[in-house]
Amino acid sequence: MPYKLEAIDLVDIRSEHARAIGAVNILVPIRAGDSPRVTAIKGDNTDWIGIYCSVEAHLSPVNAVSAHTTALVIGAGGVAPATIYALAQLGVQHIFLYNRTHSRAQILAERFHDQPLPGGNARLQIHVIQSLDVPAILSTGRLAMPTIIISAAAAYLSLDLGWFGSKTGGVVLELNYINRAESKLLRVVESRLRLKGWIPLDGLKSLPEQAYRQFEMWTGKPAPRKAMLESVLRQYAG
Repeated sequence: MPYKLEAIDLVDIRSEHARAIGAVNILVPIRAGDSPRVTAIKGDNTDWIGIYCSVEAHLSPVNAVSAHTTALVIGAGGVAPATIYALAQLGVQHIFLYNRTHSRAQILAERFHDQPLPGGNARLQIHVIQSLDVPAILSTGRLAMPTIIISAAAAYLSLDLGWFGSKTGGVVLELNYINRAESKLLRVVESRLRLKGWIPLDGLKSLPEQAYRQFEMWTGKPAPRKAMLESVLRQYAG
């Protein structure tokens, strides 16, 4: 960080995920056999893995991703491409995308819109919205209310309660983990929406997941998940 976009042009090999997302957050040395000499550098992206695993693990069975699932993504910079990619890998077909600079949201949407989703004939549909008012299309019933809400914005924000209209609740993931206690969004979910089935998740849920995968890429060994998670939480609390 903050050179994920620039780094992709400097590696010798790009993973499928890095190419799709357009950014690299891990550099893996490639060696020939047992030789210590590095012959190439592979760029990969694990940002999406943390988001994917966090959402998948906390969606209730009734909210399992289906053809009717919709999601809201807030923010179009930094980790937003990985967020959209993760949702597409989960099979989410309809994504509402908001960014304060509307043109950035449009550019990001154009990169991913109408791409085929895994395991079927459906294609990703990204609906760029100009404000965080609930769009009219949701009030008509043509699309279901979101069951996944992810804030990939740099600043913490609050959100119109109309977005939480899903009768089965859902998952809210706030990716800004630096000062997670200050998240207005998660405080509202925790205090007012838990009883309606909404699960608040902060960035420390997604960050370790991608770190586990990075450890395995670098070492070729299973990640010591328990020890890594305890260390992260201990260092964060300190």
